Amino acid sequence: MSQSLFGFSIDPSTMFDVHIKPIQESKRYLLSCLHIITLYNRLKRVKAGLDDYTVVLRTVIIGGKAPPGCRIAKLIIKLICNVAVVVNSDPETNKDLRVFVLADYKISFAEKMVPAADLSEQLSLAGTEASGTGNMKFMVGQLIYCQLNGAVTLGTFDGPNVEMAEQVGMENIFIFGMKIHEVKENYSSGYFILIKGITNLLRLMSVKSIPRYPSFYDIRGSTRCSL
Repeated sequence: MSQSLFGFSIDPSTMFDVHIKPIQESKRYLLSCLHIITLYNRLKRVKAGLDDYTVVLRTVIIGGKAPPGCRIAKLIIKLICNVAVVVNSDPETNKDLRVFVLADYKISFAEKMVPAADLSEQLSLAGTEASGTGNMKFMVGQLIYCQLNGAVTLGTFDGPNVEMAEQVGMENIFIFGMKIHEVKENYSSGYFILIKGITNLLRLMSVKSIPRYPSFYDIRGSTRCSL
């Protein structure tokens, strides 16, 4: 089914880690990308005997569309695609971690991916997420998807995540990051205190971490300037 629908085959025994939203900076696809790179680097260390990190077999599925005029969003898609090439072509790790980008995400894809998801990533910065129902489809399902799902939600305390947390209990949803008032406080005081802390993350986007591809300086610059 996955081969005919998506153009690639997926190992059903892996955890389906799904991030499907409109591709904008506020939806934090860049955070997903940095997480993929971190997982890949950890796997390389495990394979080299330098780490005892517990490996969870994972298939990361990225979907969504960027606004036509948003250059940074398109660069983020390109970055994720390039990371996917590196991860998927590494014979040492590609049995443990694979990354797929849905080039033309639409309802026919959602009908298959939403019920199949094991982990739903809802990472929008608190205060930027509209109260839609996309998050809820992964957790409880809708009639259009023909079945309940029950995917674990990893997200920020914003939008529908707040309502879901109230209904299922905080022990059944993974919430991280700042709340809306904390975001506003940081916007007021500035993020400069965090710049040193993210230096290593910014290095992850360098040409050394993603061989054979450009280093996406515009994304790095945008990240620095937003702090």
